[in-house]
Amino acid sequence: MNLVRQLSLVAIALQVMSLWTAEPPTYRIEFGSNLSQRAIISKKEFDALINASPVLKSFHETDETSTISIPVDASAKMVRKLLDQVANPALNISLGKKTYSNQELTEITNLASFLNIQPLLTACIKEWSKRLASPKNLQRAVDDKWIKNLPLNQDIKSLIAQEIFNSHLLSYKCIKILIDKDQNVNDSSYETSVRYSPDGRQIASGSGDNTVKIWDAATGNLLKKLTGHTQYVSSVRYSPDGKQIASGAEAIKIWEAATGNLLHTLTEHTYWVNSVDYSPDGKRIVSGSNDRTIKIWDAGTGNPLNTLRGHADKVLSVAYSPDGKQIVSGSDDHTINIWDAATGNLLHTLKGHTYPVNSVAYSPDGKHIVSGSGDRTIKIWDAGTGNPLMTLKGHTGTVWSVAYSPDGKQIVSGSNDRTIKIWDAATGDLFKPSMGHAGAVWSVTYSPDGKQIASGSHDGTIKIWQSAWTGAIDFDSVLSRMIFKHRNNLKLTTEQLDDIKRRAHIQAGDEEI
Repeated sequence: MNLVRQLSLVAIALQVMSLWTAEPPTYRIEFGSNLSQRAIISKKEFDALINASPVLKSFHETDETSTISIPVDASAKMVRKLLDQVANPALNISLGKKTYSNQELTEITNLASFLNIQPLLTACIKEWSKRLASPKNLQRAVDDKWIKNLPLNQDIKSLIAQEIFNSHLLSYKCIKILIDKDQNVNDSSYETSVRYSPDGRQIASGSGDNTVKIWDAATGNLLKKLTGHTQYVSSVRYSPDGKQIASGAEAIKIWEAATGNLLHTLTEHTYWVNSVDYSPDGKRIVSGSNDRTIKIWDAGTGNPLNTLRGHADKVLSVAYSPDGKQIVSGSDDHTINIWDAATGNLLHTLKGHTYPVNSVAYSPDGKHIVSGSGDRTIKIWDAGTGNPLMTLKGHTGTVWSVAYSPDGKQIVSGSNDRTIKIWDAATGDLFKPSMGHAGAVWSVTYSPDGKQIASGSHDGTIKIWQSAWTGAIDFDSVLSRMIFKHRNNLKLTTEQLDDIKRRAHIQAGDEEI
């Protein structure tokens, strides 16, 4: 046997011996905001935590480390409690039987939230809702400078608030405003009209300060303010390609969306313009006015093309059908008219509302029309025959605005009662709870993808909401409503009571709760 072969056999033998005598890996966990705390854990605990947490499991599949890192502020005691919980394969969590302090509950909630351990997180949220919703704890909520200082993220607070609502610890009448999450765009003037751009990235609003504003839909930042109107702007619409914005006020103005430059001013109406809309191909604009007429315009040149007459009073709302062949209009004369867009001939007059029809819209498939009225109802009509199909009741004030979701499954409405309601378009069922503003809701609209709703209000804000009721309720509002409900049993200063009312969106003249 030559020397090279001998050396090779020795090397192989040494490798085998090293593998045979290698120590098993040491499993560690590091935690804290800067991962400054460390502990050795068993393989069973390591595997249990990896398997319980989708976050850790996904990470471990790509990086098979023997160390688990959890950048969450928590004590060693609560990390040990966490390991004890997940080591139980059934995850039979029952926090209510344990004696966790609020601080300990905060820590384990944050751990469960970061690790996305749903059974444990659900148990934490239920325990929080029991503690916070108990009347005997409400005084502490006030004395401790509000629960808002609880070191939990806003999503968890929203889930806690939803649990409070779902467990009927707070009655529906006590919650007028259940905010979904997203933006609250503040302005000094009231917002009469809102509309998303076709790509969903921007929102145009017509304002009481005589301007058209363009907002970033994701951040809520004001991008542009278009000036030129001499009266409040009652209606705004993007062109289908997103390149233009039409606005209605004392006249109609057409703006270049990218630059904000004024392209045309249309002055053929003799009184106020309440509503404008683009045809689906973007070549036409329709407008409704206090002069009782509807006009059709060339969107490129601004030239008037046709005038439709048939209403006995102000035309409050107009809209093109999805195929562009028809126009629907709602009027102060309590009626809805359907027109042939090409000829201007009146096709149907829809009667059923007992007060002015403030808003009309087509369903995405063009088969139905929805209308909102001063009689506090919403009606759904057959667009082909004009026959009434359904009446939706639930608002306690004038319905100012209605819109279909892009998939046609929902209808959103805004009312003088300060609420926004979402309805099932097929059954008319009301999705609860409602959302709302501190003032009348003048305008509501869906984002192009249907995931969000924007609303403009007399309170000077535009709010953006999730259209699906997936459970984000404004935490502060729910707890504030509950504290206000029990105010007579609490030691509240005048300043605290005023703060409660503000946080709970309670206005002078609201019904007693």
